[in-house]
Amino acid sequence: MTTAPATETAAEFTPAQIASWSAADAKRRDADNRSATIRGWAVALSSAVSGLVMTDKAPVTFVAVVLGALAILAYQDVFYIRLQRACTAVCDAIRAGERAALNTDPRGYIGKGTATLPRAIASKVVWPVHLATAVLPIAAAILSA
Repeated sequence: MTTAPATETAAEFTPAQIASWSAADAKRRDADNRSATIRGWAVALSSAVSGLVMTDKAPVTFVAVVLGALAILAYQDVFYIRLQRACTAVCDAIRAGERAALNTDPRGYIGKGTATLPRAIASKVVWPVHLATAVLPIAAAILSA
């Protein structure tokens, strides 16, 4: 987690740097919140479908459709994790004085450092959740067959 430039000596940062850091940090928090919401929806969807399949109120073939939806949610989660990490890099660059004031565009950081696709997928908050949400309906379908 990055700290605001305002915590440093105030004379070191211009108001434009502080404003741009705040804007980049708001984007980072927004991406983080969206990612958490997506994981919540994935868990809810997986649990609901598993329950329906176990009680024979939904056909087992329904699991295939749900796995497609879960794949889309996992893709969106990885997208927002990468965006969150890119915004963190922007905050760090603004704080270090390496980034021009009022330039909070994170696109230059996606695909670099921790914002790469493999590192986002390997994140401790991404793969365990989405692996579990994919395995649960499959296990329910196998057990109910």
